Amino acid sequence: MHIHFATRPDVHRHPGGDTLHLEQVMRSLEQRGHRVSLHDKAAWRQADVHHFFNLGRPEHLLRWLPPRHRPLVIHSLLVQYRSTDAETSLFRRATLKLLGAHGMAYFKVWARVFRGQHRLPPLRYILLGQRRSERLLTRRAGRLITASSHEAQQVQKRYGFGLRPNVIPPGLEHFPAVPPPSHQEAAVLCVARIEPLKNQLRLIEACKKLKVPLHLVGEASPNHQAYFKRCQAAASAQVTFHGALPREEVARLMQRFRVHALPSLFETTGLSTLEALGSHCLVVVSAQPIQRELWGQRAFYCEPRRVSSITGAIRRALSAPPLSHASYVRRRFSWAQGAEKIDDLYRALL
Repeated sequence: MHIHFATRPDVHRHPGGDTLHLEQVMRSLEQRGHRVSLHDKAAWRQADVHHFFNLGRPEHLLRWLPPRHRPLVIHSLLVQYRSTDAETSLFRRATLKLLGAHGMAYFKVWARVFRGQHRLPPLRYILLGQRRSERLLTRRAGRLITASSHEAQQVQKRYGFGLRPNVIPPGLEHFPAVPPPSHQEAAVLCVARIEPLKNQLRLIEACKKLKVPLHLVGEASPNHQAYFKRCQAAASAQVTFHGALPREEVARLMQRFRVHALPSLFETTGLSTLEALGSHCLVVVSAQPIQRELWGQRAFYCEPRRVSSITGAIRRALSAPPLSHASYVRRRFSWAQGAEKIDDLYRALL
């Protein structure tokens, strides 16, 4: 079977969680004998199935919208920036209040165009705008894939999607397995791109209150350099900025430190949380329904907007007895198992 993938054009230039999703799903489908192409005009015309990633970026996906008789599957990879826009700057807060969430997303598209980051969006997107473009995609899709049932509920509420979403969690085969450590340092690790959504500034404040070392792994988001500078200014001598690191080195850090904290303002999965659990870390995450569904009793939860709550969750994790969930998550989260389910979705549409 020939499958054509489409997503944002800078998915490899500015990698994120959607990059990993796309790469691992592609690799797993190819291992099952499928031919998979990405952003290829010739392949687009010949593909049996079209598969989109990142429903919130319709300005890119509409370029690759297939004819109505061609099956379309969408990985939602839901992200909500409303809360971060409201607290990033006065300008963003005012723009959000004036335009609303969908209008704000439309405004950001044009801002990226004027900065030369992206080319002009297709005419269909210009005329429809953000909300109606998203609804067009959901109406045309034969199947929708989410990482959890709570994400599916939010997608249905946001887009009015009529079909029942298919819940397929991400996998962990991409991440090196490390042996259980004999000792872990009482320190906190956070692996994520540095941006307001990931909430590193409050995490820095929480670790300063606890007087525990904090290690931040990840590059600063190109659109949030001011936030990165605020994080640097707030950091004490106990905060280390590592930048981006290879997976093998990240795995060793997760094995070395006792706690991984990702108190995001919104998170569909939090792949670094999954990786940390697979590397024998205890994890702190935001007390959101999606996170509770994914991790259950295997995580310590906090209210991400309250530094005191983050502090309390980290304190509980640091004082908890060592406990590894690595064998559980490596059984439960699998790209290969997900590819088998996606394969079934494709065949049901043909």
